This record gives sequence, C-alpha cells and structure tokens, in this order.
Amino acid sequence: MKVIQYIQKKIDDNDLKSFILDCYKSSEIRHQLYALCILIEIKFELLPIEHFNDVVKSILSKGLALNFQNFTKERANTYSSESKIDKPIYSRVVTKDTFNGYIGDFKFNEPYIDFEKIKINGWSTRNGTVWITLKDELNNVINNSIDNIYKANDVCDFLGLPREYEDVEYFKINYSSNFNECVFQPNSSNVLWHYNYVLFLAYKKDDGFGRTYNENGFRFGREQVHSKSYYFDNEFNAEIIGLISEKYPINDNIINEAKKRLEI
Repeated sequence: MKVIQYIQKKIDDNDLKSFILDCYKSSEIRHQLYALCILIEIKFELLPIEHFNDVVKSILSKGLALNFQNFTKERANTYSSESKIDKPIYSRVVTKDTFNGYIGDFKFNEPYIDFEKIKINGWSTRNGTVWITLKDELNNVINNSIDNIYKANDVCDFLGLPREYEDVEYFKINYSSNFNECVFQPNSSNVLWHYNYVLFLAYKKDDGFGRTYNENGFRFGREQVHSKSYYFDNEFNAEIIGLISEKYPINDNIINEAKKRLEI
C-alpha cells in the first residue's frame, strides 16, 4: 500500500499516474519493476517528470493505447545527463553469439575485434545502447574466480546478467583508454523490456553510475551506458571469460530491492 499511496500522492498527471498504477498492480514482475524504476528516476531526478509526461502525450496523440508495450517502445534510447566524473577505462561483457555476430572473430582460437564489423554495426546491437562497466572492477571479479571453471557465473551476477540458459559462453571486450564518447548513468529506457528476465533496476543519482542486481549475495557492479559509437583503435581487445554452469532466473526478490532503492 505504501507504493500505491506514494504514486497517488506524488504523480500529478492523471494519465501518467494511471499508467504507473496499472504497471505496479500487474501480475508480471517486469511490469511492476518498470513502475518502480520510473518512480526511482523521478524521485532522484535521473530524468525530469516532464519527460514521462511528454511520453504519455506522444502516445495518446498517436491514438495508441497507454500500455506497457507502447510506453517502453516510445521511450527507447533516452539518456540521462552525462556523467561528470573522470572517465576510467571500461569493459563490456557479451555472449559468444553477440561477439560472433557483431564484434569479432577468431584467429588461432583466440578472439579478436573485427574492425569491419564495428564499421558496420558500431558497438551496439539492437537498441543503440551499449552497457559498460569499470575494467579494473570487472578484472577483480575474474581474478577472484580464477580457480572456478565457471568464472562467468560470478561475472554475470556482478553485472546483473540473467543466467537464463546453461552453457552460454561469455567474452570480455576491453575498451581503449582513448575512448572518449559521452557516458551516462543508465535509466529504464535503456533496456529491452520485452525480455521476461530483465534484471535492470534504476539507482538513485550518486556517483554517475547505476548499480546492478543479483540474488546470491554477490556485490552489485557499477555500470554506465553509451550511445552507438563507431570509434575504434588498436587498444580495443577481446578475451574469453568462459561458460556459465547453471540457470539462475529472476524471482520476486527484485521487487523488494526496487522498493529499498525507492526509499519510501
């Protein structure tokens, strides 16, 4: 009831209020989670409430239903303010299928970045948003799992990547120290919400980074996003992380974490 009362009290626009309430009361976890992400983003000023009101107006002006599918589609690829921190060196984690399809290839069984693929695809795949984390922090996770055959388990949990299928292989892309594109704290418009196992949670504005989520007690990772970029130099490189060993799907605890982050 606290969340419902909070929505009724804090959201003035009736259409937006109705949409958030419908999402929160849904039986689908991803819909509930989306409502809580929007509330977090409004409360901690990751995005202004006017942005959400404009999305509602745009949907209604097109004669479309104000529902989860249309709202998430209308908001795709909306970015928050650029982080003001000094840029560190980043890494990105991808599945083998993504690596083969969009990023690189193999030479003598070792992965390498294929510049021709980057020129065609940029660093993004489908939705124009690239998720990155701090290279040093990711290296610490991998180094601490050095004796684990399935070190990708820890990497996935650190980054909040859902382990939906067994035996998926993961790769690490190390960014160049010269990479100087704008980076942003992620918000709920940067996610492909049609996936049932989305683990993204909005995080209060603190240091310019979002925070990941997992349910096994592993520490949350720090993450940012950047828009589609074609920048490439020879400092970019790829490494094999390895396989995950078991499924580890989302469950209801993610809603409890979202409520904690909302702080009401």
